[in-house]
Amino acid sequence: MSDNDTTEVAAMIGAMVEKHGWKDTMNVAKHSTTFLGKNAPKTLSSILDQGGRCMELHATNKCSITRGCLVNFAVNVAPGLQGNHYTIIQKCLTGGKQTLFLKCIRVFMEYGEQKGMDAVGKRVISHGDLFSTLVKSISESTIDGIDSRALLRDILNKCLVQHSIPDCGWKNHGISTDANGSVVVPPSLHIRHVLQACPNLAHEADEDGRLTLHHATGSINASHETIECIFEANSKAASVRDPVTRLYPFMLAGSNVRTTASFKLLLADPNLVLGGTQVDAGENDKKRKRSPSMG
Repeated sequence: MSDNDTTEVAAMIGAMVEKHGWKDTMNVAKHSTTFLGKNAPKTLSSILDQGGRCMELHATNKCSITRGCLVNFAVNVAPGLQGNHYTIIQKCLTGGKQTLFLKCIRVFMEYGEQKGMDAVGKRVISHGDLFSTLVKSISESTIDGIDSRALLRDILNKCLVQHSIPDCGWKNHGISTDANGSVVVPPSLHIRHVLQACPNLAHEADEDGRLTLHHATGSINASHETIECIFEANSKAASVRDPVTRLYPFMLAGSNVRTTASFKLLLADPNLVLGGTQVDAGENDKKRKRSPSMG
């Protein structure tokens, strides 16, 4: 199935829905979009076009079927980025498909699974030029319907904190060399790059109320360098309880056997264990008042 075939089928689906209405055509549209998702070429351009069609259907006919189309599309994003050369991805980010690319990434961040986000994060930091282009494109974006800071924050929290530069084959950005002349790249260079583009990002909570430090310390794969980098960007976050797990960052780091990071985070606010927090003290007071022995 060629790109032209895909375009013609997509146009027929759109025309059918427009002529007969969504109610009478939704099942046909559902199976047709599923067919295209499975059989269309796996070129990045084709995958982005698939995302565009799903977004158009969802914008005009929001329902479980159109949400399912977005979920199915999100599954194809990671393989699409992994299967295309970084220069092709860069071309989409800087050319005529930039708006569509960023909209598709936003959909992926909303409907994708964590496994796919792990893969996307590893892919985009595998090449320095590609990663720089992605961060620049998002941070400078003025596209309607896209909160560029929120998108970059979600990518940082869900796709990047769990990765370390040396494990991802980072190319083209050798920062220094060691005694043997080997290229040395800081493990958290990608994190620093994002925080330089948006300096206060580590201070911003996501839709669940979690800060970037919560995501980093809560990841079993986050390196000590990454946790330290994020802590340096917002040291006060060490005293903020994770609203999802109800644990403090030093506890999250300790639970993932990041003992050095856990100790440093605890040193930032020893009162978390020495004297307890105000919240903990208040809860203890309530327990005492309810105790029969205090009557």
